[in-house]
Amino acid sequence: MIITALGNLPGIMSEQTKQGVSDNLEVMLAEARKHFEQPISWDKGPMITRLAEIRDECGAAGWDGGSEKPVSLATLQEAELLIGLLPYTAALPNVAPTRAGGIAFEWYGGESNRLMVGLSGSRKISYAALLPGNRQVHGSEPFISSIPESVSAFIARFNAAA
Repeated sequence: MIITALGNLPGIMSEQTKQGVSDNLEVMLAEARKHFEQPISWDKGPMITRLAEIRDECGAAGWDGGSEKPVSLATLQEAELLIGLLPYTAALPNVAPTRAGGIAFEWYGGESNRLMVGLSGSRKISYAALLPGNRQVHGSEPFISSIPESVSAFIARFNAAA
């Protein structure tokens, strides 16, 4: 805005310079808006780091000293896809391996507001939600290239701003 105001003064900038500054400023403002519209807490890095830990620690049977199944490459790839598809408005979930060789994403919004989404490398996404009023919902949907609407609706309940 300061540059635009200065550009209106005679002799300060040529029309070509004003246009170039204006174009660059518009691009910078668009990038700044995009950045500031994202919740401060949103950073996929910790989830990707957690996947690498799970890969390193849970790739063999009995990874916790018992009868746990190994977390497969297909499961890790599905988890990475899910992370990439999560909306910027979603709160960060906890990410953990399961004894069955899957990966669980868990969101908590209080005692009666929880969501668990599970992946097992089978191109299906399983979910279980505990909602206010002690309502329980669970199911399984195909998971190939997008988060199913039923699962997206539950994830949206756990907004990062909440």
